Parts: sequence; structure tokens; C-alpha cells
Amino acid sequence: MKQKRINKYNRKDFVMWGKNACVVYDLWLENKMIFLLEDDKNRIKWFRKHWPNMLHADNPVDGLRILQENDDFEFIFLDHDLGGAYTRGPQGDGIDLAKDMARLQLHTNVKVIVHSLNPVGARNIANELASTHDDVAVLSFIELKYLID
Repeated sequence: MKQKRINKYNRKDFVMWGKNACVVYDLWLENKMIFLLEDDKNRIKWFRKHWPNMLHADNPVDGLRILQENDDFEFIFLDHDLGGAYTRGPQGDGIDLAKDMARLQLHTNVKVIVHSLNPVGARNIANELASTHDDVAVLSFIELKYLID
């Protein structure tokens, strides 16, 4: 399947290549409730600017608690490296939360977007969720920012 270039002028609906096919998401609406697993302060600020209805965790332990306590998410955004670039966080990484989400089958019908800049880590998260979650896509933060800004 050939991937089309995504035009910034069509940023309300854009294409992400998920596990099986092309999936179109409408992420532009600011009233969407999202969960964000992210440790970078600048990225957190960027997400909050675009999705003010956001719950956030910077580690998988807090992330699991938030996901277990809330059922209102329309999107889940996961980062892999929670200790800096290619560095494991002190309480784990996004893969640890993905394993818990798969094991406990948390939010299996919610769209999951892996926005990590670590391509191997991002693919590992997507693979971990592939058998239990309906919609999982890998879209690096750089690509996401290009499409939304």
C-alpha cells in the first residue's frame, strides 16, 4: 500500500497507517478527552494546547492508575522513552504500560497513537497492543506536530 503525502490543509482528517490498513482520524476537535503518557515538558504543553481535556502521566505506574480510574478517553497517546532519549524512566517506559493495557485489556476500543521518536520502541508498543486493541497506530511526535500545527 503506497502512503500518500499528508497535506497540512487537510489536517482535520489525516491518514495514519495502523496494524492492518489506513485509518482516518479526526483529531482536530479540542473537546476530545485524551490520555497522554509523556515525560517531556514541552510536548506536554503542546498536547495541552491542542487537547485541554487531557489527563497526563509521566510514568507507567501513574498511567495505569489513571487508565483504570477513567473510561472517557477517545484517544490514548503513548511515548516509549520516559527517561529522556532512548533512556528508560525510573518507573519504567511506555512498553510497560502497553503490557499492562494488553494484559488487563484496558480501553481496547479506544484509538491508541504511539507518538514516540524511538522507532523501535514505538513499534514494540504497537506490537504489544496489536492482539488486544482495535486501533493502534504509530505516528512520531514530529509527524503529529506537522499534521496538527
